[in-house]
Amino acid sequence: MEIWDLLDQEGKKTGQTIQRGKPLPEGYYHLVVHTWIVDQDHVLVTRRALEKPHPGMWETPGGSALSGESSREAAVREVKEEIGMELELSKLDKLKRTWHDSYVHDIWFVERPFSLERLDLQREEVSEARRIKLETLHEWIRQDCLITGLQASANEMVERAGK
Repeated sequence: MEIWDLLDQEGKKTGQTIQRGKPLPEGYYHLVVHTWIVDQDHVLVTRRALEKPHPGMWETPGGSALSGESSREAAVREVKEEIGMELELSKLDKLKRTWHDSYVHDIWFVERPFSLERLDLQREEVSEARRIKLETLHEWIRQDCLITGLQASANEMVERAGK
């Protein structure tokens, strides 16, 4: 059973929590994180398991923050759980924060070498991982391959990676 912190309209923790699956009270949000992992001119993308909402769509490791976690801590935990990769908290840079009907979405960015062969995919969450060129990402966006929440940050991520 997951417990989430409730956030107010400014994205601050209210001191209240809610169980995953329960409807959020009007005017409250929960925190969702995703992390762009970049290795030189490549980015890591993962495919959502078919049993999940938005089945088969491409994204980056991510999910809901648990009660008591910071956004950065949630990003590190989700990456570890979904693909088995260890990240250092201090290496993550916040790329963007967006607001949605029921959640606040923090997008993180980290530069780190990676190899697909060394990933340990959590099959309930991730069906596949790919290493794609940054320039290919624009085509994926045009083809609507990425989940909506990440499309909004892809251009910024490519700019950051390209320095």
